[in-house]
Amino acid sequence: FGPAVPDSFEFDDSFKVNPDWDALERLSKFQGTFVHIDQILMTHRIHSGSETTKALKHGLRKKEDKELFHRFWSKPISGLLSMLYSVSYQFNNTE
Repeated sequence: FGPAVPDSFEFDDSFKVNPDWDALERLSKFQGTFVHIDQILMTHRIHSGSETTKALKHGLRKKEDKELFHRFWSKPISGLLSMLYSVSYQFNNTE
C-alpha cells in the first residue's frame, strides 16, 4: 500500500475541465479505499456557460482527456481512446 493522503492534498488547478479525474487518479496511489454509494448524489448540468461547454468549443476538453488517458495507456492507445471518447462530446448540446 502507498502512503496516507497528505493533509496538503489539493486539486490541480492547471486542469480546467478534469480536475476531479486527475485528483481521483492521484488519490488512487495513496493508502485507503474508495467506497461506492449506490445512489445519485449529483447530476450533470449542461448549459452554454458551463466550463465543459466552453472547453469543448476551444479544444481544451479533448486535450485534457487525452493527457489523462495517456497516464494509463501508451500514446497510440490513448490517442485512439481519446478519439472514441470525443464522440460523447456531441451530447453536450446546449442548443
